[in-house]
Amino acid sequence: MKSKKLIIVSSLIMISLSTACAKRPTTVAPYPVVNNNQQTLGDTQNFLPYQQSTNPNQAYYGNNTQLSDDTSEFNQEQASSGIPQQNLANSQNVDVNTNLSLDNQDIGNIPDLQPYNPNTSTSNSVSYTLSNNFPVDQDKYIPSSIPLIGAYVPDKNQWQAVGVAISNSTLYITAYDKSGLFKKGTVITMDSASGKNWKNLGSAWLGTRHPMDATVKGLAVDTSNNIFAADSTRLLYALKAPKYSVNKINSGFSSNDVAIFNGNVIVSTSTGLKKFDSSLSGGSEFATNITSSSGIGADNNNLYVVSGSEIKKVTSSGSVSTFVKSVSGAIDVASNGNNVFVLTSEGINMYDKNGKLLGTFAQDELVSPQSIACNSNNVFVADSGSSQKDSQILVYSNMAL
Repeated sequence: MKSKKLIIVSSLIMISLSTACAKRPTTVAPYPVVNNNQQTLGDTQNFLPYQQSTNPNQAYYGNNTQLSDDTSEFNQEQASSGIPQQNLANSQNVDVNTNLSLDNQDIGNIPDLQPYNPNTSTSNSVSYTLSNNFPVDQDKYIPSSIPLIGAYVPDKNQWQAVGVAISNSTLYITAYDKSGLFKKGTVITMDSASGKNWKNLGSAWLGTRHPMDATVKGLAVDTSNNIFAADSTRLLYALKAPKYSVNKINSGFSSNDVAIFNGNVIVSTSTGLKKFDSSLSGGSEFATNITSSSGIGADNNNLYVVSGSEIKKVTSSGSVSTFVKSVSGAIDVASNGNNVFVLTSEGINMYDKNGKLLGTFAQDELVSPQSIACNSNNVFVADSGSSQKDSQILVYSNMAL
């Protein structure tokens, strides 16, 4: 019985070996033609790497050349040139002992490979990183930190940020509340480093009345800490330090944003830029032939204006030039004198003074960005959020060592 089993097993082994040694032909690419006299390499196909399967070149993938997986001939010696001694399809009297050299030889039909192009994205070179975020709505009847009570007591108001400015160590924020029957706007201040010392400057009568409308937009602060705010209706606001009582001015036009430039209050409107003194009376056209579609920002030398998909640069004399083009979803712009930051619906673009893009940051970190401000080390973004619960000021700090 054991001998029969041994015979059966031996038979199976012999069948397996004979099957493994069977020649199974397959089509392969032609070997390049080598001319012994001129050393010309031919039949080399042009192709893009990693794309053979998407649009194969039938001429490249074989011309009926057959290759066998029969290993019986694998012991043949190879020539010193690296070319097999067996006959190759499409070869023409190859001298296998010839040393091929690239010196002065005619090489034709070299593959058109794509040049090496390393990832040069500038976004990784930007050192601004999210360092803090401050809730906008801190207007509570009872602080939320009080256990069991503060978390359930309703807010006094439901503020959402729409504009932001920075002066010294204080953040100034325009905000709106459209939740109740009496919709309103205000200006909020807080410490720029901690988000504490929260104050509602736009309130009157012990907080029971707010003279500013919920249509309030961007704002700016001058060197005397006077506050100027725009409105999407026919209004402008002036809050003079130190009392900050709201002075509502019927300007006769709608506006998006305000900037302090060369000692003047510059207001962006749907028809262009207007220049005012600190009283916001009168006013005149500034930098004609420019359309402001959203926010504006200024440093000591230039005014920057969002104009559709472009950022315009305006000098103190009113001369207009294009700073950058093709900025998708531009919302607002700010400058610290060294760099220009453009807030978009996707994040923040950072440019040098010549309009060269240095990088991007804040991608996928903003819910509903509205306004941007900056100083020498930090960038501040007013995000209205989806409600007062997630409306916040995001702080991005320059983390370069």
